[in-house]
Amino acid sequence: VSVLVDTSRSMAIQEDGRPRLDHVRAALGEGFLEQLEEKFRVRLYTFSSGLERVQSLESIGPNGGSTRIGESVAGLLGESTVLPLGAVVVVSDGSDNTGAFNRELMTEIRQRRVPVHTVGVGRTDMPEDIELGDIRVANRTMPHSQVSAHVTVRHHGSKQTDTRLTVRDDSSILASKTITLRRGETVQTEEIDFNAGDAGVRNLRFSLDPIEN
Repeated sequence: VSVLVDTSRSMAIQEDGRPRLDHVRAALGEGFLEQLEEKFRVRLYTFSSGLERVQSLESIGPNGGSTRIGESVAGLLGESTVLPLGAVVVVSDGSDNTGAFNRELMTEIRQRRVPVHTVGVGRTDMPEDIELGDIRVANRTMPHSQVSAHVTVRHHGSKQTDTRLTVRDDSSILASKTITLRRGETVQTEEIDFNAGDAGVRNLRFSLDPIEN
């Protein structure tokens, strides 16, 4: 049995006065791993941007830049052709945030026929949490024409507040506007316009400024 523990930066968020990763250390150390080891050979891993085999959670910290759940599980299952693997336990506070957990990767994981069990950590809704959802924009347009993008924003805050929506082409800012996140409205769609510029391929990136507590 392989146990994968999320060490992305969000695992440093405080829950009941302690970082999430501390709660995980405590839970795994209060007999869970020992009970597994009575019946199975247990391998412990951490993951964020990549997968790493560890002997203990005591020396690791929540400093990873992303949460690559799909790629980490698939990489581990790929090793199962050499090392027998009966099950995978994934301990994480969130979903894969890299955009790489697509249908092909899910199919690859299913084809291994190894049970994958997930354990959630922390609250499902964070105060003043914001998230970019669907982004709809034309695939093609005329040079120097005006382009409109429709962006879905999810907000779990308890009060009305403002943030800034920005569109970039790589590092160049194409447009930026202040949007109001309305109280009690967890999902809203915003429109932002920008100029297509010269002919050529664009690498568009959309971002939201953090909400100040």
